[in-house]
Parts: sequence; C-alpha cells; structure tokens
Amino acid sequence: MAGKKVIDKQFKLDAVQYRKNHPELTFEQVARNLRVSNSSIHRRCKQFSDTKTKNESRDLFRGSGNFSSDDAKESKYIAEARSIYIVVQTEEAKWRAENGKKSTDECDQSVYDALSTTTTTGSDNQSKKSDGTVAEKTDFKDVTISKPTKGADGKYTYTFKWTSDRAVEATLTSNKDVKIK
Repeated sequence: MAGKKVIDKQFKLDAVQYRKNHPELTFEQVARNLRVSNSSIHRRCKQFSDTKTKNESRDLFRGSGNFSSDDAKESKYIAEARSIYIVVQTEEAKWRAENGKKSTDECDQSVYDALSTTTTTGSDNQSKKSDGTVAEKTDFKDVTISKPTKGADGKYTYTFKWTSDRAVEATLTSNKDVKIK
C-alpha cells in the first residue's frame, strides 16, 4: 500500500517555475507532466502569485499544522519560556521565604531539581519519569531548569529546556530578554 506522496518546498517552487516557463501548456498538461493533481498546480501558482516580496516567499507552502511563519513559531516559544520563567520565579521566592534567604544565588540546587522532570530507575530496571513543578503547572514535558548564573552586570541568566511540539531550549536574562535555540 503506497503512502501519501510528500512534496517538498523546492519541488513546489520548481513546479510554479515550470508553469511560468511553459505558458503554452494548460494546467492539466503541466500537472500530468509533473505527476501531480491539476488542483495542486492551480493552488501553488495562486499562492506564489499572491506573494509580493522575497521575505514572504520563505513562508510559502507551509504544510497544514505548521506555523504560519518563523516569527509565529518564535513568538510561541518565547511565550512558553516566559510561562516557565514565572513558575521558576514563584518557586524561588517561596523557597527563599521558607529558608530565610534573600537572593537567588542562595537558592539550593534542590529548588531547580524539584522544578525539573526527573528520570529514575526502579528495582525492576524500568525507567520512570516524574514531572517536576513546571511540568505539573504547564503542559510542557521533559522540563529541565538549570540553576541561574549571575553575570558581571548582576543579572541572572536562566537556561530552560522543554518539549512542547518539539524540543526547545531558551535562555533568559530577564523576562523581556529571551533567546530561543
């Protein structure tokens, strides 16, 4: 049984270019020559003609379920990192209040371990994941929170790793300065 044919972006761009290079051919002939459906050639040519600038063309032909642009994807991950940051700051503040500590440098590694997802191996040699506080309070999986480092400017830099629709890593120097990797 044959699976669904996967057509990459380059093929789609080449198909549009082929149609432009052969105006004497009908859409039906172009589709037959390229072994694709007539409607897909119409759709690709329309999508391409609706694109006004080169920057817009980089987002052409994204598949269904994909982000509308790289900027939309980046925005989603930044929002997720900020959500994690809020949970981390809340838990740090609770720990400092309970332990009479005033600064983030005084937070024990156990704070960040409790925030992160952990994997343990039982006596039956089976691995078991336990959600940390961040995973419990968000929809993210496989969360790892590293203890922040203090820069020369006195600001703390956090590194978070998590899985939403893919594995993501972010560094935050403040809630406004977020970098996604």
